[in-house]
Amino acid sequence: MPLKNAGPRGPAVTKQQIEALTSGSEAASPHTLEQLETLSATVAKINHAAKSHAAQLDCVLANRGRIERLRLSLNKRLVGLLLPPNAEDAQFYLQCGQLYADLAAVCQRIIRQAPKGFEQNWEDLKLITQACYWAIRFMGDRVRCAFCAYTREPADIWLQIHEIYQHALTYELTRNPVRDDAKQRHIRHVYKRMLLFGICDPYQFPFSVINGVFDDLDDWAKLAHLRKGKPTGDKFLFLINPQTDRPAVPILPKLSLGVDTLYLDTSQLVDVLNLDLNTYADIEARNGRLHPHADLQTREMLKTLIVSWGVHADRHAERRHLNAMCELVTSLSSITALLSSAQRNRNHEFRVHRGLQLVDESASGARICLEQENGARVRIGELIAMKGQHENAWCVGMIRWGQTDIDNRFTIGVHKFTDEAYPVTISFDEKNERRFSPIPAIWLMQKTGDERGPSLIINRRFYTPGERIYVQRAGGYACFEPGKVILSTRYFVWFGIVSVDPGFVQSCEIAPAKPTAKATGYN
Repeated sequence: MPLKNAGPRGPAVTKQQIEALTSGSEAASPHTLEQLETLSATVAKINHAAKSHAAQLDCVLANRGRIERLRLSLNKRLVGLLLPPNAEDAQFYLQCGQLYADLAAVCQRIIRQAPKGFEQNWEDLKLITQACYWAIRFMGDRVRCAFCAYTREPADIWLQIHEIYQHALTYELTRNPVRDDAKQRHIRHVYKRMLLFGICDPYQFPFSVINGVFDDLDDWAKLAHLRKGKPTGDKFLFLINPQTDRPAVPILPKLSLGVDTLYLDTSQLVDVLNLDLNTYADIEARNGRLHPHADLQTREMLKTLIVSWGVHADRHAERRHLNAMCELVTSLSSITALLSSAQRNRNHEFRVHRGLQLVDESASGARICLEQENGARVRIGELIAMKGQHENAWCVGMIRWGQTDIDNRFTIGVHKFTDEAYPVTISFDEKNERRFSPIPAIWLMQKTGDERGPSLIINRRFYTPGERIYVQRAGGYACFEPGKVILSTRYFVWFGIVSVDPGFVQSCEIAPAKPTAKATGYN
């Protein structure tokens, strides 16, 4: 089963994240860029400098170590980065990705030029097994670099990954051991690792999480299973089609599948992640809150991965393609100031990003393009308020994902909550004498057809499960108890409320908040 042409050229534990916003980083140094250029020239000469395929593969692995050291040095410098990387660092990742593509191309050439009957010769069999393994591994590193730069995945990359795996499957190479960083791995393992990474949609993760997820997959991949046959059921199953440029797609009831279907079963993996998530829930119940950095981030990552590798819902809200403009305000404190200003016609300190392109919109989401000249810097998972050019009310929502589009513009996906949002101030003591007081928050009214009822959004750092909350209204405070958490990110918590003062809920006489002088003090 000969491979087609390869096409165009194509770790460590997550560290504790910083709380403060990191607006960017120092650009890659000229010395580092020179090293990349030198490596690129060296890799280009591998086919000519080394005569035998075995010597070529040795050169590939030696240069792989040099690329890894450069990439890890950049990762170390960007630890804690919450925003997408600046243009210089994004370009550095893309150049690293190109080097991985060059290494993969050497491995693909070794596979294509394998002698007939190679499976009968132990040395040739070992060499081709290693070439298949490292080709998939390098393509995976190239995909990782694209995600770190929030750029589009390279064209045909998944087709090439599927093709190499099918080649290894044909010659029964998928379970042969390959030594990788002092571990014994095999092609089946690295293939599952890449499938899981592709279907978890890393564009929805903050920059500081992407590498951690990729590295954790080295352990998680063994909990996912590649199966062949007619799948039973449709939960936790992903169809693998080697003829498409996609990793895998969820198996839904409407899909008609045959007895030779190749699919990925993630049920055991999701069960293990749910157990880990329950552990964090127990810690929070015992201690009142999680560690504000590492534990919280890990818990939110687990929730996102469970959704990605578990239940996949069809899109119900129709998306309308637009060519309209919109405005955007980020951070909870700025949004409360904005809503107060809109309701009371007062001026508060916050920044409105204007002239942004509203690409498309649905009842529950929107896609917004951020041109560089607008100066908008956003974080995945951040609270936002948006308003279209023909709308009167501000809609409160959250940034779900970010990606650089084909024209090199940064586009964000927004999950819209409601346009019935009201600024309030809250306290954890009726007399305003204990803890951070007053605290700006957002009161959300019930949406049509939504059984949730009234709810609150407050800053993550102020939330403690079960602690009574006093919400300011005209003439005094109303007391509530936190209900079920609807959504939690590292920036805010959105939760239902249990009334201790029924008359307040019935009247809904929410007084507009009285923000502090500067709206930047909380986010």
